[in-house]
Amino acid sequence: MAFISEEIISEEDQEYFCSIATTDMTGDSLEPDWWTIDRDRDIILYGRGGGSFEVPVGYALYIGGCNVKIEVTEATEGSRHKNNLKVWYYIKKIKIPKTLIRQNYQASDIVALIEEAFEAMGVPYVDRSKIIELHVETVAEAEII
Repeated sequence: MAFISEEIISEEDQEYFCSIATTDMTGDSLEPDWWTIDRDRDIILYGRGGGSFEVPVGYALYIGGCNVKIEVTEATEGSRHKNNLKVWYYIKKIKIPKTLIRQNYQASDIVALIEEAFEAMGVPYVDRSKIIELHVETVAEAEII
């Protein structure tokens, strides 16, 4: 199965999300709202908050029982209301836990999964047909922590 981007609706999915998704600042569980998930591989991309024109948005990729922390700068052009939305994701920081490397994950494979997930995500709550261009670019080397 491939990644799908969806609102988290079922109680079972909400409970699962709350068990894996935490904030950076306090470690508290995040409120379930939206994720990009590959159910077969148990890989989930989710937003962790932050973001403005000057501050990157925090995301995480849940894989192998660990959260890979990601910082992204986002840019858009056009309008979802006019069906001409263009989206750019610039991945500026990736922190991969050593545990994943010990589980035989390769950093390059994790980066490829992150890019795949962002491409599938599009923009939460925006119908994919309204996005005419979507670009994902990793502009930093992954850091093993």
